[in-house]
Amino acid sequence: DTLDDAAREMVMSVVGALIFYPQDSNRDPDYIGPSITTVAQLLYGQSDAAGGNVNVQLLRCNNYADCDVVSRTNANAHEPLTKKVENVMRSISDSIRTRAAIPNNSVAVGFVNSTSIPVWRMLSIGNTIPGSGLADMMIGNYREVIAADYAFTFLNQFANVAISALTKQHRLNERQRSLAHQQREDVQKYMNLLQQEQATLNRK
Repeated sequence: DTLDDAAREMVMSVVGALIFYPQDSNRDPDYIGPSITTVAQLLYGQSDAAGGNVNVQLLRCNNYADCDVVSRTNANAHEPLTKKVENVMRSISDSIRTRAAIPNNSVAVGFVNSTSIPVWRMLSIGNTIPGSGLADMMIGNYREVIAADYAFTFLNQFANVAISALTKQHRLNERQRSLAHQQREDVQKYMNLLQQEQATLNRK
């Protein structure tokens, strides 16, 4: 599969970027560090954007052909991931309660398939006693840990894309290969830190 430009910028935001310049420019490579470094930044954002939204800092290319200038942009407002997860879980719960079919290509099915937590089973149990409010209580209690699991899967996926790309060292000279190897090691360390963070959130 090929990534679209927005997805490529997301990979870059997760792992950072190395910009190599032509030899005749006589410039050292530029390293731009990642802008998304924790699961919590996806869950709660990095700053308030008003109206219940949050900002997440992203790395952006000056253009998609060369991407030889990368900048950090802060005004990327979106709904907090915890709220998105709560909304999807309520949608699933309503479908279970009303016995409504959920299309295979829906956001709900993609969400359930992307988490390691048995969300469908949990919400099915929560709806066994009509009017008990058990499902709502479960959503309130577990939305953060499920959102953290979902965020970890999301970040892990993009980090793996980067590692795969960094193993392809076509047309790189020795210096560039060394820098790409260092970045690959940094991405691996980043993934290990994400796992530790996820384990901490699970314990909470």
